[in-house]
Amino acid sequence: MPPTRDWRYGAQLTNKQWIDALLHKIQNDSLYLRPFVTRILPNAWGMPYVDTTYYGLMVVGVNDIYAFPKTKESFPYVRNGFIFQVGAAGYLALNLINTLSEGEPFFGEDNLPNITIAAGVFAAGTVLQLLHKSTFVLGKKYHLEYISSKPS
Repeated sequence: MPPTRDWRYGAQLTNKQWIDALLHKIQNDSLYLRPFVTRILPNAWGMPYVDTTYYGLMVVGVNDIYAFPKTKESFPYVRNGFIFQVGAAGYLALNLINTLSEGEPFFGEDNLPNITIAAGVFAAGTVLQLLHKSTFVLGKKYHLEYISSKPS
């Protein structure tokens, strides 16, 4: 790794704190990070601009890292169940409006299968949301290992 180049780094530490930082270097089982915060602030004319504040170097051991975020994920709204929940809730709302405007009971015998299917789709979306992980948690499946590139 060239010492003049910084890489963007995001991770969750073992105390469950998320940190955004530039990876400055890796040495002796430690990461040298330069934390930063990016905010949108108004300028003198009230127009928004992006302001980034950098802090001093922070040394983090490899064992102090708990998880990494998943950066690129295909179809995240389907995988986390959000689209199923929105679709089922929208269908239930539309069904409620239509049945009440026609003067029919919402929990009537003809409408009960539609409500049951919509509730099942919403429940499936909720199960997907509970099972979906947006991070790579270090442990059994994923781990970090420091490998020196210099010959011993």
